[in-house]
Amino acid sequence: IGVAYLCAYLKQQGHLVSVYDDGLLNRQSLVDSVRDLKPDLIGVTSFSYCYDYALECIDTVKSDFDIPVVIGGPHVSVAKKEVFNDSNVDFAIIKEGEFSLIQLLTFIEQNKSDFSSIGNLIWRRGTQIIENEDMAFIDNLDELPFPDYSLFEVDKYVSTQIKTTAIITSRGCPYACSYCATLLSMGRGFRKRSAENVFAELKQRYKEGYREF
Repeated sequence: IGVAYLCAYLKQQGHLVSVYDDGLLNRQSLVDSVRDLKPDLIGVTSFSYCYDYALECIDTVKSDFDIPVVIGGPHVSVAKKEVFNDSNVDFAIIKEGEFSLIQLLTFIEQNKSDFSSIGNLIWRRGTQIIENEDMAFIDNLDELPFPDYSLFEVDKYVSTQIKTTAIITSRGCPYACSYCATLLSMGRGFRKRSAENVFAELKQRYKEGYREF
């Protein structure tokens, strides 16, 4: 769902987006997709439990292509600079990714080499690993488009087959439990979508055939 949010926001801002699902496809299909699409930027997301798979994807891409790679997701928000020791990734985005990713793409399109003004970004400058300042969390979640699943093969997901889908109605948490990464990835401040906005998404998903949320 995090990637689906990013897809929706990138498309809303006029970018072309494609999705490679490592859970459904083989690694050769990743190479073929990159060769066919020739993207300006490749993004990888990862939870801690599948971090090794993310590193394998990055190694596959970087060994065959000279294309910048950015990694994000909950694991990166916790590990931060450590991910640069584990792989030859070019960028990492911590916490919320929508606004930072748009800025990063804009800088890449403009052939800029100084990324120090992009909040939530960690990046390489030669042998240096630079961690930029944090960006403010998105306060008005209603301004984000609904997650876009059109690029996913959702018909192959078990949840889709039983007409179940996830809805995120808020971000952040007022607590700071030691076993939970939400504090680091989404912040302590509790931010909620409006009831009208949530209901509009529920209606959209219902029209798509979903019955459990």
